[in-house]
Amino acid sequence: MGFCSNNVGGANPSSISLPEAIEVNEINENESEFIFKNLEKGFGTTIANAYRRTLISSVLGFAITAIKIPGVKHEFDAVRGITEDMINLILNVKQVRVRRKEGCCEHCERIPVHVEHCSKFTAKDFFKNSSCFEAVKGNAVIFHIDPSIVLDFEIIVGEGFGFVISDNQKCLPEGEGFIAIDSVFTPVKNVRFVIEEESNSENLSLFVTTDGEITPKKAVEDASQILVSVFSLLLGKCEDKAEQEEQESIFSVNDSVFNMHKLLMTPICNSNVNLSVRACNCLKSANISTLGDLVTKTEEELMELKNFGKKSLKELKALIESNNLKFGMDLSDFKIYKNK
Repeated sequence: MGFCSNNVGGANPSSISLPEAIEVNEINENESEFIFKNLEKGFGTTIANAYRRTLISSVLGFAITAIKIPGVKHEFDAVRGITEDMINLILNVKQVRVRRKEGCCEHCERIPVHVEHCSKFTAKDFFKNSSCFEAVKGNAVIFHIDPSIVLDFEIIVGEGFGFVISDNQKCLPEGEGFIAIDSVFTPVKNVRFVIEEESNSENLSLFVTTDGEITPKKAVEDASQILVSVFSLLLGKCEDKAEQEEQESIFSVNDSVFNMHKLLMTPICNSNVNLSVRACNCLKSANISTLGDLVTKTEEELMELKNFGKKSLKELKALIESNNLKFGMDLSDFKIYKNK
């Protein structure tokens, strides 16, 4: 079954009522309202459901994925000097919300933890020796310990989507005694929507709440990029078929501009682009996800990214030159603008 339509007897896409802009109302630090006005009747539910499912399941997040305490072989062991047993300790660890520090590109980190002269261990204490991650709510108590006890252990922080059970955790060293734990990666806590009907259109209010790991605006931007990446693949196939059957474009731009538009919307880090993991992680951290985002940057701006070196720059130069592009381009003629 195909996804393309010949558009026979149907509405031209240009006649669909769409908002000229999306209003953002910041309710508090972790909740925002996104307002879509003047939508076609019934279109509000379509947009809201797509965003809701993507936001809840597919926005990248970080969490503690494993813990290693000397002498502790499984979650039913006890730890000398700690009031809580391992089951309760792990349950508390699951509640820790983790965010990556600005400018960091790492997707996984093994963090040593030292406890000394301490009666109460909190979430922020996990990350004293971390160069890349921190706790969203650092004052949450993880366990109580005898102040005379000195304890050294390790945790692993990894990236992922949604909820992952312990058996499916990645980035775990084998044979080193780490206990994998269930992890909640998604930074989005809740998505709800309200549709207000008018005489010939409707307005959609999308309410997004995060856990503080990222802002609601960043969560919606990430979800939008995921949806665009998926739909652009289908769009390309439909356009090819439409050109063959109708011998005309549904867009009011010439072929060269349209082709350039498609090229600039190409995702950088996908299976068809052979880039190193380091280069991809640095680009993702800087919100550079398409060729259009990349070519608006200068070489100097790229070299300022953390963990970005000459080897990564050489990879990207080869990539854009192979597509007859260059750094520092002005994309206003192609209706493509770099991410904010």
